[in-house]
Parts: sequence; structure tokens; C-alpha cells
Amino acid sequence: MKKIEKKSLSAQVFETLKAEIVSGNLKVGDKLPSESSLVEQLGVGKYSIRTALQKLENVGLIEIRVGKGSFVRATQTQEAFQVRLETRLSENDVREISEYRLTNEVAIVNLAMTKATAADYKKLRKILRNMDQAMAENDLKRHSELDYQFHLAICKMTRNEILISTYEFVAQKIWAHTLYLNEIYIQQYTLHEGEDLHWCILKAMQAKDKDTCYQCYLEMLGLC
Repeated sequence: MKKIEKKSLSAQVFETLKAEIVSGNLKVGDKLPSESSLVEQLGVGKYSIRTALQKLENVGLIEIRVGKGSFVRATQTQEAFQVRLETRLSENDVREISEYRLTNEVAIVNLAMTKATAADYKKLRKILRNMDQAMAENDLKRHSELDYQFHLAICKMTRNEILISTYEFVAQKIWAHTLYLNEIYIQQYTLHEGEDLHWCILKAMQAKDKDTCYQCYLEMLGLC
């Protein structure tokens, strides 16, 4: 890889690694160099590397496996689609994504209810406890990351690879939408009320209460 000449930004690292994937130098299933190796190759700090890797995962290009490393997971066609999605949300975007999420995520959660295991619910509770901690620390970014992970975890509970892939396909827009909604909660309702809705979703799922789940999503997405 070509060393970055000037003082680096995580965006430059992101573009450099993305180019390696698009060009085919890094193929689907390939393991990326370790963080320390990337630091040496690109001449940047670990923070920039980690931030870039997280963004690559958010847009669906790589998968970060704890203790194992980062692996390429998307094709060039998928990447090109993701790049088109990487824009700031307009007012129309917010409404459209809310409608998209309501239509898709309610169906996803209903299917997840039929396949969920005790281990699945344990994972959701862990994510929500971490969200509580992020809220207590007023860490909006961390809270939003966990918010996204909560909904992705529900999607994965369906055991349906098409649904999971589709959800991850639009990850960048959903992430931006999640961040936007959490900013609104802070400004208008406080994070705590938003947090209650996630616990509401979890409890409704465990009770297999589809109507309550639907109402929670309506309120969470600002559509009621």
C-alpha cells in the first residue's frame, strides 16, 4: 500500500483501504493487515486506523471479528452502492428512512420472535445495559453505535441471510438515521425516553406481543 504523505485523517485511511478492496487487491474473505501493520504501512496513528476500520464495517465492506482481525465481506458492486448512500441526511431522507425502517424492521422483529433463543435475548439485554451506561455518560456516539447494534442483532436473530445482508447493505443510512434520532431525543425528550422504547421492544418480543412492538417502533421512529 502507498504511504500517506501528509498528516493523516481517518477519512484518508478509509479511502485508501476502500480502494484496495474495490481494485481487487483485497478480495472477499481476505484478512486485512493488523492494526500495527497498517500503522507502519500507512504512516498513521492507531486511532485513525481504528476509526477507518469502523467506518468500513459500518458501510458493510469488512467484518471486524474480535480477537481474529478484519475481513473483507463486500463485492465491488455492493461497495459502489454504499458509496452512493454516503450522503448527509436531508429532511426527506429522514422521513423516507423512518418509513423504510418501520416497514422492514417490524417484519424483521416479528420473524425474529419466532426464532429467538435465550442466548439471543441475553445478547440484547447486554447491548441495552451498555446503552444505559452510554446514556449515563452522555456519550451520544457510543449510544448510537449500540442502538444500531441492537437493531442489527434483532435482524440476525431471523437467521435469514437475505434479510441480514439487505439490512447491512443500507447500514450507513441507518447509522446516520439512528444518530439523528438520538440527537432529537437529547434535544426534545432526553435519551432516557428513547432508551425506554428499546427495553419496550425487548419485553414485547419476549412476550411475542406484535402490537406493542409495532407501537414502540412507531414512536421510536417519530411516525406517530
